[in-house]
Amino acid sequence: MANVLVTGAAGAIGMDLAFSLHQAKINVFGTEADKDN
Repeated sequence: MANVLVTGAAGAIGMDLAFSLHQAKINVFGTEADKDN
């Protein structure tokens, strides 16, 4: 099981990437510098 840290991945592109990686059995951790997100 791999772990991936994604920074600044906001919006639909970030969600699509996270979903694709999840389907591939990869843990995704997303962070966002903007506190509004």
